[in-house]
Amino acid sequence: MKRLLLVFWILITVSAVFAQTEETSDETLLKRAVSLSDNKFHELEIKRDGVYLDGTRKNKSDNLFVTVTFLSETAEYWEYDNSGYWFLLGTDMATGMCGIPHYAMIHVDSNGNIRVSKESPSACIGDFPILIEFKLSFDKQCNQRPIWKISNSLEFDGCTFNWKDLQTTQKTKTRKRK
Repeated sequence: MKRLLLVFWILITVSAVFAQTEETSDETLLKRAVSLSDNKFHELEIKRDGVYLDGTRKNKSDNLFVTVTFLSETAEYWEYDNSGYWFLLGTDMATGMCGIPHYAMIHVDSNGNIRVSKESPSACIGDFPILIEFKLSFDKQCNQRPIWKISNSLEFDGCTFNWKDLQTTQKTKTRKRK
């Protein structure tokens, strides 16, 4: 009888864990409305398994999001065709002084195409960055290159879609004199 009760308890516990797993994999971490070139508002959802537009998964995340903290957005801040929306997100929460050590950027163009960056290198910035600096420069490769600098620690290049750790010093090769 005791074994039967133990087996019954294990089955209930396991089924409850599976039910929670199914719920959390579908959990919406962030919702935003974006206006696209059709002049209609669309629902952007960030879930643990990717980024969705109007309920359709547009981009499967390479690194599944555990948590998402909205930090900043640029919604048509500059007046260029197809500039779209840029969302800066904190994607990890740490205890202690670091706060948010990892970041990701999401770009939604005017046609609804979505691009998700890889997570940034780890940077101990605090609960929220003290400074988020945005600039737009021009070059031959991208025409317009949006760049975000986050608290003198990280930089995101919207053209190459790469993060750069500004805290690591670049080692230069020096030749020894004979």
